[in-house]
Amino acid sequence: VAARELLHGLSGDPDALPRDLDAWLGLAGLAKALRESEVVDRLLVQMRAIFPGDPKADLALAAWRREQGDRATARSLLSGLRPERTVREEVRR
Repeated sequence: VAARELLHGLSGDPDALPRDLDAWLGLAGLAKALRESEVVDRLLVQMRAIFPGDPKADLALAAWRREQGDRATARSLLSGLRPERTVREEVRR
């Protein structure tokens, strides 16, 4: 319960987290392990805004959206990383 409360608090205040991409990824991973889908999504979207142009942020959000069934958004995020012809077919699906 305490971990969930902390997670919700941190995800609601992006300034409370360090400007370190790996810290954001770790927190999103914790949220995923706790099955806090809304928190995962919020963290990954915020992370992408805080680290614009960082491919790890784009890939993390694309992977999450794909896992959630939003393949169109995932494809769009991936296409912004490199030309579509270089992204493996199984990743684009």
